[in-house]
Amino acid sequence: SYSCQPETAAANLKIVERVAAEIQRDGVTDDELRVARTRLAAREVRGSERTHRRMLGVGRDWIYLNEYRTLDDELAAVDAVNHAAIRELLDRYPLRDWMTVALGPLEKFD
Repeated sequence: SYSCQPETAAANLKIVERVAAEIQRDGVTDDELRVARTRLAAREVRGSERTHRRMLGVGRDWIYLNEYRTLDDELAAVDAVNHAAIRELLDRYPLRDWMTVALGPLEKFD
């Protein structure tokens, strides 16, 4: 998702479409994967320090996975993501044909 002024919405959507097409075609770089892993791991660690956030995560895992996952389990899952796993997901769920919703004083979107 992104937020912008109405007059730049169409141009920004074109940028999102171009980036999505590049990722679909080429995957992600080693640096992008490293940055994503670092950010996700940091978010998990920070979130585990807040009781409410940790309990939401525990509940989500229990509802969707029917299992309890420790912080170490979450961090191991982040570390396990590699280029092959990303390619598999991109092939299974291509980054195209999505729905676009615009909120605000936008009269035309093309």
